[in-house]
Amino acid sequence: MERIQIINSKLIPPIPSATYMRRSSFIKQMNIAIRHRLTILHSGPGFGKSMGLAQYFKDSKEIYSWYTVTAEDDDIIPFMSYLRESIRRIIPFFGQSLTNVTAPSAFLKEDDLQQWLALFINELCDIKKNLTIIIDDFHLVDHVFQINFLMEKVIELLPPNVRIIIASRALPKWSNLLRLQLKDQYYEMTKEALIFSKEEITVYLEDYFNIEIADNKAEEIVAITEGWAIAINLMAMQLTETELSFSNILKPVFQNLFDYLSEEVFQRRTKKEQAWLMDFAIFPTFSAELIEDFYGKEAVAGLRKLSLEHGFIQTLGEEDSYRYHALYERFLKNKWLQTDPETFSSLHKKATTYYYEKNNFLQATYHASETNDPEFIAKTLTATAIPLIRSGQFDWFLEISSKLDERVKDEHYELFYFEGEVQRYRAYYEQARQAYVTCLAHAEQHQDTYFLSRSNAGLAHIFLDTIQPALAESYLKKAIMWSQHTERMKKSEKAMLKRQFAENLVNLGRAEDALKWVKKEALSSSILREGNLDARIFLRMGKLRGAKTILKEHIAKRTSLPDSHRETEILLSLIYGMIGDVDSALKTAHKGIEIGKEVKSDFIQAVGYTRAGHAETLANPYMLENSLKYYEQAINMIDELNVSRVKAEPLMGLALLKARQGKFQEAIRNGEDALRETEKVNDDWLSGLIRVSLAMIYFYHKDLKQSVSHIQEAKKLFSAGGDRYGEMVCLFWLANIYFHNEKLERFLHAITYFSKICIEDNYLFFLTKDTIFGSFDRQVIYPIFKMALDQRPNEPCIRLIADEIKINEHINHPGYRIFTSTFGRLQVLLGQYVIDENKWQREKAKELLLYFLLNKNRYIRKEEIKQSLWENIDEKTADRNFKVTMNALLKVIEPNRKAREQPYFIMRKNTMYYLNRKADITSDHELFLTYANKGLEETDRNSAIEYLLKASSLYKGTPFEEFRNADWIIRKREELEKRYIHVLEKLARHYLQEREYYQVIKWAEEIVKIDCTWEEAYRLLMHAYFKLENRAQSIKWYEKCVQVLQKELNIGPMDSTNELFQMITESE
Repeated sequence: MERIQIINSKLIPPIPSATYMRRSSFIKQMNIAIRHRLTILHSGPGFGKSMGLAQYFKDSKEIYSWYTVTAEDDDIIPFMSYLRESIRRIIPFFGQSLTNVTAPSAFLKEDDLQQWLALFINELCDIKKNLTIIIDDFHLVDHVFQINFLMEKVIELLPPNVRIIIASRALPKWSNLLRLQLKDQYYEMTKEALIFSKEEITVYLEDYFNIEIADNKAEEIVAITEGWAIAINLMAMQLTETELSFSNILKPVFQNLFDYLSEEVFQRRTKKEQAWLMDFAIFPTFSAELIEDFYGKEAVAGLRKLSLEHGFIQTLGEEDSYRYHALYERFLKNKWLQTDPETFSSLHKKATTYYYEKNNFLQATYHASETNDPEFIAKTLTATAIPLIRSGQFDWFLEISSKLDERVKDEHYELFYFEGEVQRYRAYYEQARQAYVTCLAHAEQHQDTYFLSRSNAGLAHIFLDTIQPALAESYLKKAIMWSQHTERMKKSEKAMLKRQFAENLVNLGRAEDALKWVKKEALSSSILREGNLDARIFLRMGKLRGAKTILKEHIAKRTSLPDSHRETEILLSLIYGMIGDVDSALKTAHKGIEIGKEVKSDFIQAVGYTRAGHAETLANPYMLENSLKYYEQAINMIDELNVSRVKAEPLMGLALLKARQGKFQEAIRNGEDALRETEKVNDDWLSGLIRVSLAMIYFYHKDLKQSVSHIQEAKKLFSAGGDRYGEMVCLFWLANIYFHNEKLERFLHAITYFSKICIEDNYLFFLTKDTIFGSFDRQVIYPIFKMALDQRPNEPCIRLIADEIKINEHINHPGYRIFTSTFGRLQVLLGQYVIDENKWQREKAKELLLYFLLNKNRYIRKEEIKQSLWENIDEKTADRNFKVTMNALLKVIEPNRKAREQPYFIMRKNTMYYLNRKADITSDHELFLTYANKGLEETDRNSAIEYLLKASSLYKGTPFEEFRNADWIIRKREELEKRYIHVLEKLARHYLQEREYYQVIKWAEEIVKIDCTWEEAYRLLMHAYFKLENRAQSIKWYEKCVQVLQKELNIGPMDSTNELFQMITESE
């Protein structure tokens, strides 16, 4: 975030005047207020809000910060900056992480605001002492939506040792006030806490002004002033400085009582003092140094005298700084305009020059705006526009600019460009476009090459911000062209324009052109590092390892927070997914999500969930629930952000997932929706990947014609963009398609060129690891390369790959893996396709396959199999049954095996059989045991819960349900069931430690359904309901436990169960 110029006097509480009276009624209310998270003190002007708070906290031992809001703070960036600095003033270490926040533009969008909020709250949590944050004059920014949004969130998330007090002329319309009040976290104070009673008026006049009045006169003052502190103070001052009778002073009972009284007090001063009062009034705040610079040492002496005697000059702390009370400042300003507006304007011009020379552009602009000289205002605003915009003064800039008539703005047409910048930062793109176009027209008329470049760049920025690279390109070219013809533009600005052009080429899918451009223009590595542009160029050219190396270097060197949509970890996760490093893809995706949550960026989280979906699908292709959840979460978040273009990638991932599930029509619909998004904005690279995905979907849907069509279109896009990885992927799928539809010549052409690129560019991982755009079942590569080797044995690249993947020329690989679902009814997948029930000629063939699966890692004697599956029949019949069943099984799992060809999946050695250890054969019960064991052994609670949830999701029914009566399988089933109960118990225990009691109940109830005598489940249920303060339900579960144990086992509960019950009953 751009650092704005901080005016320290706004961070110093006013010093109460000698005539300020401490009032017990206000102090009592404040003693109550500081016990609440939020206090709002609201009343009209002149009731003494600021002085009351300043005196109270000066007297107390409380640690507090002070921020006096001014009208110039009515944008989110200055407000946040002052809020941060007010706390840093008393706690120097505060806000260190906030200084590194780099917004993508000067306007903070919701993502950026959430990021700042997260860091701000985390910084507050590091403060161990009690702290009160005071924000005075909040009404001056109460109209700004983002400020109100921020304050609501800050109040909701405050740590318990931090309180906020708001002083304002109006009650903010925050949606959470009622909720906070119901929780006794919010306290409201109104003018009733500040008005003077009759007794207080009497004491005030006697003790501070030595004026004694009768009770009826005090009542009369109350009736006229309604206890208004500032009016009472003015009356007291007038009584001490005039011989007018009390009744004459009370004559002006009308609305402008304050102006009347102010005039009377003003006239009691000498001419010299009156002049000083007027001179000082041109400054919102003023120091002795400033007054000496402007008016000389005599004026400083006058300032110090008046500050002691005059109740409406407020001293601001230790820095010898002052300000007028807001009402008195207005009175003096009006007096200037009525008596000598020319001198008033002249003094403001002098102040403008003074502050501009000191690089205080905010104050320079303020004083220019007070001159009532449109030409001078326009000239100053043009000079100060850039620093004003960088410091987030958007509304103020537009307010000043809008007051200038068209003639003046036409003469100072640069202002239209700056208006465009402001509107673009605010995401008001049509208003921005109109402003840029107006500036462009004037620049063309005046042949102003600088603003011809800047206006074109502004128009390009609109399309860059809205991810429309095709529309941005021509404007960027013009901006760069005009930048070469102006000496006003800095080298860094020109370099940034060229970087944006390179980035736009990348977004268009023309990474190779982007790299040529970068080299031609000799752009520095530091410029390319912004937004990970260097890595993105490599990625889109297929140089994945190079991109990975660059991103890891960026992480090592990173000093600032992530760029919202090119955050390093989530980009790295995509690359890991494309090269098949699945564990790293998962870790970096989850790290990206974590960062997104920390900085409250929905955009980063959405992209992170997308990448987690890719990685989870590769890691667990038979457990797609988590992947589906990630993709749906990403799409929902993107819908809320209303950035439809970004939906393309999660839609692509969802399409591939649906294809794995066999839901091809849904998959095609998702893929086509994704393609529409990328083609709409001319992102050829991502369009290429989506077309590859559609080709994969059509391939598995067995529509090879459509598959070829999409792959060929993708190949054209990748070739045009110079993406070798994309070309390699397309050649693989072409080879795969032509292999399956037996078009030999086309197959050989595709596989030869695929092999060359694979070797030359080191893409062998595509064949040896599961990748996002690789085959769902990598086993297909074995028959493909066996055929390629048979047909072209002397092709070196084919030979190299065949050696790498260990092709055995004497073995015919079926080209698929076997996955068996054993929970519930047995279901077998050959690759992606489920074996139809009618293909199983013998039910015993299923049981035989299951026997091999459950004895996977050993040789099994034929006799053992016969005894287990045909226990009570004679040897000859059992032998015949075995032979027939084995043949039936082999026909089902290897339907394309030729006669007399050795089976691949089931091997034989003499009279022993075993599953081929080189074959990819697995089952859901194996995955269940893997995750169960990991979860039960894992010491990190979050990781353990993740593993245990995966294990529980796999347990979808009774294990080996079809064979429940087979004796040989009973022990295996009981072992799995017991392990499942341990999984559920461990899950419930972890959730108990996490205090997620409803989850404890969910999993403990599941245990009771499986084994109603599992006593630990009852204890967990009792404990959870007790923690939820539902003692009745706790007791009911205890009673059920007693009843079940007695009925089923004829025993009573364990001592630990009884002790827990006793604790619950005694707590009542």
